[in-house]
Order: sequence, then C-alpha cells, then structure tokens
Amino acid sequence: MPEALHSFDPWYLTVVRTHGLLFVRPEKSWRPIVSIAVSNSHQLHEVVLGCDGQNPNLRSPFVLREVDPESKLDIKVWHKSHKKSRKKRHLVGSSYIALSEILRNQSSSGGNLDLRLNCPPPQKKSPLIKGKQQHCAILTIRLRQPPSLSPSSTLIDADEEDDCPSDCPSQASRISDTTASATLDGTRDQSSDNETDNVLNQDGQQLRRRKRIKGYCIDSGDELGDSTASDSYPPTPRDEHFPPFRIDDESESGEDKMAEPSSSSLGGWLSAMSLPLHVDQISVHGSLSLAESIVDSFAPYRELQEATLDADYDKVLGRLLTEWYVVGASLLALAGIDAAVFGLAPGSILPIDSVAQHAVALGAIAAGLGLLIVSWFLLIYSGANTEKFKRFAKDVYHSYFFFCLTCRLPTLCMFFSALALMIFLLTVAWSAWPTAVLVFSFVCGIVFTLQYLVFGFHRCMNFCIWAIEVVWRFIARRGSRNVAASVQQQQQVVPPASRMKDEEVQVAVREVQAGCDYATDS
Repeated sequence: MPEALHSFDPWYLTVVRTHGLLFVRPEKSWRPIVSIAVSNSHQLHEVVLGCDGQNPNLRSPFVLREVDPESKLDIKVWHKSHKKSRKKRHLVGSSYIALSEILRNQSSSGGNLDLRLNCPPPQKKSPLIKGKQQHCAILTIRLRQPPSLSPSSTLIDADEEDDCPSDCPSQASRISDTTASATLDGTRDQSSDNETDNVLNQDGQQLRRRKRIKGYCIDSGDELGDSTASDSYPPTPRDEHFPPFRIDDESESGEDKMAEPSSSSLGGWLSAMSLPLHVDQISVHGSLSLAESIVDSFAPYRELQEATLDADYDKVLGRLLTEWYVVGASLLALAGIDAAVFGLAPGSILPIDSVAQHAVALGAIAAGLGLLIVSWFLLIYSGANTEKFKRFAKDVYHSYFFFCLTCRLPTLCMFFSALALMIFLLTVAWSAWPTAVLVFSFVCGIVFTLQYLVFGFHRCMNFCIWAIEVVWRFIARRGSRNVAASVQQQQQVVPPASRMKDEEVQVAVREVQAGCDYATDS
C-alpha cells in the first residue's frame, strides 16, 4: 500500500467554471485566465475561460505528473486587457490547496468541487458596502486520481468490513460493489482517449467494453451527472462592489470626486447622465445680419450667441485671455521702442525726417491706447467666472455685439503700432541704402502675396487657353461650312454631255421595245 500511495502516475485536473469574480463590471466582457502551478515543481498550466466564465474545452484536462496527495497547487485567476499596448496581468483571485484536501472535499471521484478564492481588496471601497466582502469568488474544478491510487478506498472499506460483525456479509459485499463501480467510473472517465474501456465482471475478470459516446453542452453540470449545486452559487455582485467612476480630477477640497450609482441599477444611472443638459436653453438661431457677419469675421460673435453650456463660454474666455496677455506684452515692447526713438538726439548717425517722426508718433499713440484697453480687459475678465463673464460681456441690448466689436481692439492697436514702426525703420534705412530697402521689400511682398500671384497667373493661363479654343472652333466651323457649300454646288451642276448620253440611251431602249412588240404581233 505505501508504494501505491507514492505512485507517480499522472493526475488529471479540469477547470470547469468561475463565478462571482469582483474585478470588472458585469456589462464589460472579459475572459479570465486560470493558471495552476505545482509546488516544488516546474509545472505550470494555463487555460483561458470564456466570457461567461465557462471552460469551452472540458475534454482536455491538465496532466499533473510526478505528484502525490501531499503536493500543493497554487491556483490563480488573472485578468488581462484586450488592448495590445497593455500586457500586464492583474490578479483577481488565488488559492493554495493540497491534492489530498481536494480529494477529501470532493463528493465523489471526479466530481465538481467549488474552491473559494482569496480576492484582493478593491482600490476604492464604496461606502454602501462599508468595506465588507458580501460575495465570494468561486472556482469549480474536477480532480481525478490515477488508477493505482483507486484501490486505497477499497482497502479502507475492507478495514471497516473487519470491524463489522460476521452476520452482515451482504452489507460488506454491497459496499465492495459500490466501491468497485466508483473505481470503474473514474477509470472510464480518465481514459477518454481510448476507444474501449476495461470492465470487471462478477468473477473478477477484465472485460473490454466499447465506450459509450455522450453529448456535451456548456453549463450542463457535471459529466457524471452527480453535481446539482449549480443553482446554489451566489449571484453576481452588482455595482456597489466595484470602484466608482471619477468625475473631476480635482475638487475644491483637494480630493477626487467619486460618483456613486443609484440603488436601482447602473444602466439607468448612466442613461440619465447621457441626457443633454440645459435643454430649455437650446434654440435654433437664424442667419446673421450684415453687421453681425462682419463682426463675426474677426470676433467670436456666433460662438457666444449659440453657446448654451458653461464650457462653451469658458472656451471663448480662455482664448481671449491668452490673446490679451500676448498682445499686452507686445504693446509694451513697441511702446519701449517708440520711447527710445523719441529720446534720440538731433545729431544722431541716421537722420530722422518728418515722415519718420510722424510714424513714430502714430506708433506711440497706438501702443498707448492698446495698453490701456488691454489692461482694462484683464482687470475685468481675468478673475471672472462664467456667470460674471456672461454678465459683463452683455451690452445694454442684452447681446454680445459691442463686446465682440471691442475685444479685438488691442490687437488692432498692436497692428497699427507695428505698421508705424515699420514705416519709421524703412524711412530711416532709405536714407542710408535705398537699394536694399527696395530689394527686401520686393522679396517680402512677393512671398507674402505668393498665393494670390499664383492664382492670378493660373487664371490668366486658363483664359488664354479658353480664347485659343474659341478661335480654333470658329475657324474650324467656317472651314466646314465652306466645304459643305462647294460640295452642294458640285452636285447641282451636271455636265451637258452626260445629259445627252442618257437621253440617247433611253431612245434606243424604246426603239428596241417597239421592234419586239411588232414582231410578236406579226
């Protein structure tokens, strides 16, 4: 018997299903990965279950070699994302159990056994469950011991039979027959690859019987028909066992805001969130007038008129604030240059005429006014929220027309100041080197207006080609008319000689016919 207990015949382990895994939400499909490692050995087996937790291939069990009843199994259930960029696995549940304990807890040889998995705690605990684990994850497995260890149960029954009185031989024989039939069923299920099985008859002789083919159906319970506990599994946990969704990255208190689903179901909560907000404020705007279209060409007038959510106003305000900060810095630089030019002495290296002086004065005026306007805008709107922005931007007519008309005024002042500075620099440089001013101005003008020059040249070429085609068609049409007229004239004019020949032939034909008629009558 010790040799039989330490036999290294292969054991067969089958993963049937999983249930109650608390990793992702029920509406998200994922395929659990079950890995089984044998302690003190390099054996590692893995199987990928279906989206419903069922093993689609129950006919291919794991073969555990060189193990004994004291060997321990390290069972782990993993989750892996379907995305190719994410290859990391996440542990969902684990269990560490010995083969002898599995055999002891099985209802029968080769029957199903439900293992409780140790699940890691969730990253975010919901206050609805108060951090308690109300459900458990279950992994259903099926273990078949090798045939060499099957007689051990018979030996145990034999010991019990020795303790039994001598007047109960029928009960002992009944126990022996039951043990033999159980051993026979385990041997028949384990040798599924053979076409025939060994059967013991009443005399103890081995007979060969053809294997009976049975159908297969997913989630049909045990193959032997001895498992009826599939309906007793705990239900799949609902939304309160999962980490809640994050709405905002930062809140006023410095902590993350977590949205809690309602007690009814997550589907209704999400469908309510997907409804549009501020439906009563949505309206269909007509076409803009001429003045509004002109203002909308350089200002965000249409965006403010059609904005319904706070995010739309925040988008416009953020873009305008960025523009005002940049324009303010540029106007400061231009004003500094103009102030430095005013401080030049009359006897400087480059002479400054009246045109240059007027240009500097114009640039200084534009820069000063632009700085004043942009400072006012930054003072009013830099610290305003959405409600204040809407209240300050509306004019006395409750529209955004005049705000859009003045919001780009600092940029316009910056343009005039830069234009005046350019005139001043070109005027001063003209007195020193006129040729360079002409060349650089011509090159910059050509590059800046290149698209319009190319467009004009392209249209001129198309016009020339069209004119040539029209002239050619006119000439071809005139030529075809002349040819047709000449052919018509040739057909109408017939030579007299040919006309006489035709008449003579007709007269000769008549004479021949008359002669034939006279001969016939005579």
